[in-house]
Order: sequence, then C-alpha cells, then structure tokens
Amino acid sequence: MNRVALDSMEKGNYDKAINYILDAEKIYPTYDFTRRNKIYYYNIRGHTYLSQKDYPLAIKIYKEAINAMKTDTDTELLRKNLNVAYYNYALSENRSKRYSNVSSILNEALLFFPNDERFINLKNKLPKQ
Repeated sequence: MNRVALDSMEKGNYDKAINYILDAEKIYPTYDFTRRNKIYYYNIRGHTYLSQKDYPLAIKIYKEAINAMKTDTDTELLRKNLNVAYYNYALSENRSKRYSNVSSILNEALLFFPNDERFINLKNKLPKQ
C-alpha cells in the first residue's frame, strides 16, 4: 500500500495517497515506514496549498494531520508548517485591510501558539474596531 500511496502522491492525488496510508496503518499499525510516510504526505499536501496561498485549506490540512498523528514528535514539523500558514494568512488578510478576518485568524492561531510573539505583535497592531 505504501507503493500505491507514493504513486498517487506523485500524480498529485494527495487525498488518495493519504487514504492509502491510513488503510496501511490499520493493517500495519506499528510499521514505522507507514507512519513516516503519513507525516510526509500530509506535509506535501499542506505545503501545496500553502504555496498556492490557499491558507485556509493549508491550515485545515495541517490541523487534520496533527490530529491524526500519535505523538508530539510526529507533529513537530506539522506544527511549524501550521504556524507558517496561520502567519501568512494573517499577513495576507492584513495587507488587504480585512482586519476582522485578521483578528479571527490570530485568535485561532493563538489557541495553538499562545506565546508566539509574531501573532501577539500583529494582533496588538490591528486598528481598534
């Protein structure tokens, strides 16, 4: 199943690749290769949306991935990418002067990253509404 998942990913079928990996994980729950592939595929999928500036979808994918992983070690890279997605989304909305969206994005981001100074500073610089 790992091979089929890789083939799907190489064709850009990320959802299908992740589904194959999730199926493989059910059959081989302790197989480390499958776990690493799952992290990799989620990161590729999230990064694809991040690079297309589809920040809401990238955030959704990274959050889904973090929930799907079993340990904090598994989620370290996913959490870093989630942080980048939130920050880029907030900056994009801020540049477009959609301040209520920025505030909502930052409030959600701060639930995951309560001590992130970039989020706090950006929130403090928003115009009062």
